[in-house]
Amino acid sequence: PAVLIYYNLGEARLHGFDVGMNFVASPQVSFRANASFLKLDEVEVPANRAEATALNAPERKITLGATFQN
Repeated sequence: PAVLIYYNLGEARLHGFDVGMNFVASPQVSFRANASFLKLDEVEVPANRAEATALNAPERKITLGATFQN
C-alpha cells in the first residue's frame, strides 16, 4: 500500500475563481450549478521534495444538481 504525506511548503502563488447559479423553475423544482477553477503558478520547493508540489485539488471542478420536493 502507498502512504501519502502532505507537506506545508510555505509560500505559494495561485489564482482561480468560483461561480455558481441557482434556478428556481417552480416552487417544487430547482436546479443548481457550480464551477471552480484553480491554477498553481509558483511554489517554494524544499530541497529533495520535488514530488511534494502537487496541489491537492483539481484545476477544474463542476457540480450540477437538482431539487424536487412536494
